[in-house]
This record gives sequence, structure tokens and C-alpha cells, in this order.
Amino acid sequence: MKVGDPETLESVLGWLEAPEGQRVKSIESQMPMLLRYLESFLIENPNQEIITEHRLLGALIMRTDHRNNRNSSIPMLRRLTGLDLGWWNTYSITDMNERYKVQEDVGDLWRAWWDENSEDFKPGIKSAPLRNR
Repeated sequence: MKVGDPETLESVLGWLEAPEGQRVKSIESQMPMLLRYLESFLIENPNQEIITEHRLLGALIMRTDHRNNRNSSIPMLRRLTGLDLGWWNTYSITDMNERYKVQEDVGDLWRAWWDENSEDFKPGIKSAPLRNR
């Protein structure tokens, strides 16, 4: 991924786009690391044409469907788009039911945003990701 091998990047995007019922557990455990590598590649290669912004955002939005995936996909969505649709680290750290509910709500907000904007999406909502994470 680091060198921008199109086949490798295509594989990672394919894994991201896999619907929940078709995801492979062994790959899922590596997804946070793969997302970090993917984001590093995008930061180092802002003018790359291998990964379209529309496809990447759509794949990340799909990853808001499960609690474990939200922890990686939502922060990356926030950095890539510059939008803040809420985050759950300001809520109760002891009431896990409240925390999970807020996580679901934030995931729902991202999916609603994408449903509303995906057809008319113009690349470059914020095409240059923040360099200081």
C-alpha cells in the first residue's frame, strides 16, 4: 500500500466495501491498521488517481454499520471531509449502553449524510486530509 500498488489498494477498498454478511473475520481484525496505511498513502499522495474520493467515502460510510468499525471509519471520515457529525468520546465512559447508543446515532448521521449527498457528490469537500492527526 505504501508505494501505491493499484492491485493492493483495490483489494483494500474491496474489503472495505464488503457488506457485513460477506466480511472475512481474519481481515476484519486488520482493518484499523489497513485504514491507517490507506490514510497515510492518501496524505503522502494527495493527487493520486487510484482511489476516487467518492468510492472511499462510500466504503467508509458502509463501515459505520458495526461498533468495531466505527472506531476507525468515523475519525477518518471526519478528517477527510472536515465534517463533524458528532463523536462519542465526550459521553459517559461508564455507561456502555449510553455509549453504544450514541455510537449508533453518529453512524446513522453519517449514513443519512451520504444518502443525501452521494449522488450529487463533488470531489473535494475537503480533498486534502489534515496532516496533523
